[in-house]
Amino acid sequence: MKTLGKLFKEVMAFKGYFYGSMVTGILLSSASGYQAVLMRDLFDSVSSSNREKLMNVVGILLLVSLVVAVTRYYSNYLGQYLSDLVTMEIRQKLQSKLLRLNLSYHGAVEKGSGGLMSRVLNDVIMVQTGIHNLASLIREPVLFIVLFSWLLILDWQLTLVLILVAPIIAAFSRQIARSLQKYGHHAQNELEGITENIKETLDGVRVIQSYNLEKEQEKRFDEVAKRYLESRKKIVSRSQAASPITEYIATLIFSGLFLYSVSDFSKLTGLGEFMSYLTALLMLSKPVTKLQDTYVKLQVALVSADRIYDILESKDEVIEIENALEFPKDWREIEYKNVGFQFGDKWVLRNFNFKITKGEVVAFVGESGSGKSTAVNLLERFYDPSEGQITVDGVPIQNFSLNSLRSNIALVTQDVFLFNESVDYNIRTGDMASTKVSVESSSQAANAHGFIMAREDNYLARVGDRGALLSGGEKQRVSIARAFYKDAPILILDEATSALDSASEVEVQKGLESLMSGRTVFVIAHRLSTVVNADKILVLKDGEVIESGDHQQLLDKKGEYFRFRNIQST
Repeated sequence: MKTLGKLFKEVMAFKGYFYGSMVTGILLSSASGYQAVLMRDLFDSVSSSNREKLMNVVGILLLVSLVVAVTRYYSNYLGQYLSDLVTMEIRQKLQSKLLRLNLSYHGAVEKGSGGLMSRVLNDVIMVQTGIHNLASLIREPVLFIVLFSWLLILDWQLTLVLILVAPIIAAFSRQIARSLQKYGHHAQNELEGITENIKETLDGVRVIQSYNLEKEQEKRFDEVAKRYLESRKKIVSRSQAASPITEYIATLIFSGLFLYSVSDFSKLTGLGEFMSYLTALLMLSKPVTKLQDTYVKLQVALVSADRIYDILESKDEVIEIENALEFPKDWREIEYKNVGFQFGDKWVLRNFNFKITKGEVVAFVGESGSGKSTAVNLLERFYDPSEGQITVDGVPIQNFSLNSLRSNIALVTQDVFLFNESVDYNIRTGDMASTKVSVESSSQAANAHGFIMAREDNYLARVGDRGALLSGGEKQRVSIARAFYKDAPILILDEATSALDSASEVEVQKGLESLMSGRTVFVIAHRLSTVVNADKILVLKDGEVIESGDHQQLLDKKGEYFRFRNIQST
């Protein structure tokens, strides 16, 4: 009920469509029920050969049928579009939430981005189906009440006997609902696995083909698909059992009704009342069956909604304080004070202390997993420290608005991400509101203008999915041009050249040197040759700073940095 209440709030955001669907649904049910009442007059007029009464009844029946047709259209149209509106709103909320959840949350998701995609796509579809059937919870009971009332009027004793069957059907529905909730969770989890597998296949197709892993990947897909189908088999078998059993019970009732109608106990006088009772009883099965079907689909929808609200209500979000400050333009110093960061049970960073003055270049070196990337990720507040704080001129960075903080930092990474848009668009994503820097001048500074102009559509050429139509060096230079276009005073270079060949690295390095000029720079590097000119070098091991100084000072210490230098020189 709690989850249903949350969904109902989503629906009420579009209450005009909801009320419209409800009102037309009630009119539809009332008019449909009245058709059963008219059956009495229709058959009585036929049996008595009363032509005038017959014409009147047929006229009324045609008018009521028109009302049924019109109200059914609007009820279904408004209900369907309402479900589209609500589910699109949910998708937008999920998109917005996922963009704001910290990197710790994204890293901890068991089935990765494929699992999250499954919730945005597959689970929302299940919720959409449930919402589309929501109108039935009002419409079908109204039809049931109209028909049942008419049955009581015609023969209340018989109707009360028949109604004794209802508790049996209700108990059966409850049992099905419990089973559907159980296997619904299993099925949606396995569907996440399928989505994850497909995404993994598309992302890693190059590696899969190179290592002849096609059969292995097909085997992995078959395994998760088999588990999904097993869960779906149980769901389908239970959901499809409802209608046949209900229909069989209805057949027993109708058989008994015919036998009763010819007995001395029957209160149904004449052909008109009998046919009207039969019509109403036949129509009564529709709201009962529809309510059962709606109940089943709503249970599945609530399972999916629970999984959606697990994301929407997650607290793993970088919190922005009210009345946050703007990042200062004339700042002088950034300081890490006893900063530590814990991921799960593991401390990735501990007792991290250092200062950087505006205009300096500081480099982080160390083995993989030593905490280098974590240190700079904390500066952009992709997540917050587990202990300690980072300050700018003594003010904790949590006091600044996220937009203002991140607007002052440009990021160039090893794994370049480009949108499947034009080169021009990807450069402008540095700052979509900027007018002070031109795209062309940014690309020239990044040493990218030449290869861009060599393409057929120049700056309007599309780069493909994640930049697939560009070489590694070209992607990196577009990424540098994007950083130029942002024109932020602080620059983070995260292994910016480590994945490039020597020729590409030379071209990219020219752009980086130009980009670094006059900026405060954080450099993460495995290749020590790229950090020899840094003002300060921090050597990290197991999340802690074990050495610091400039290049020559660290060589003179003959410690960990000296060891790295010798390894890379051999």
